Amino acid sequence: MTDDQLLIKDIIDSNSPRAYRALVEKYERNVFTVCIRILRNREEAEEVAQDVFIKGFKLLKTLKDHTKFPNWILKIAYTKAIDRKRLKQIKKTDISQVNEAVYQQSETPFVLASLENRKELLMKIINKLDTQEATIISLYYLQDRSVKDISEITEMTISNVKVKLYRARNSLRLMISKEFKHEINDLL
Repeated sequence: MTDDQLLIKDIIDSNSPRAYRALVEKYERNVFTVCIRILRNREEAEEVAQDVFIKGFKLLKTLKDHTKFPNWILKIAYTKAIDRKRLKQIKKTDISQVNEAVYQQSETPFVLASLENRKELLMKIINKLDTQEATIISLYYLQDRSVKDISEITEMTISNVKVKLYRARNSLRLMISKEFKHEINDLL
């Protein structure tokens, strides 16, 4: 049995807080990453991630193959984050959020690079991608998920995931080249 399988068995059999905490600590970053890519708001992503683990552990007994836990919990995260985003879109946009978005878009890559490291700059560029593309890129590159795993998590066909991954890479490449083109022009 793997560590995950032992932890899950311990949770199901004895409702062990230690096992529960260990499983949450192991997957909380991956779950949060999926949520933040979709929601693009730290507080909401944290709240949804917490809800994901609550729902996940309530339904843990229904998971027949414990080796599928990582994809299963990420699928719950994906679904809950999409649901939250739909609810959020129904509500009116807060003017302060609009102002903040306009300010963030007006920052030049040179300013961003001088304030933050390159990884954070890349994250900002990824955040400019379509929600689905950003999620797929994050799952594939940042969480090392296979195309098959992403297909299971998002409930898209494998070929659809491949197409969206290809398009996301092209979009990223284009955005990065534009960002650095402006940076070079600003320096000259």
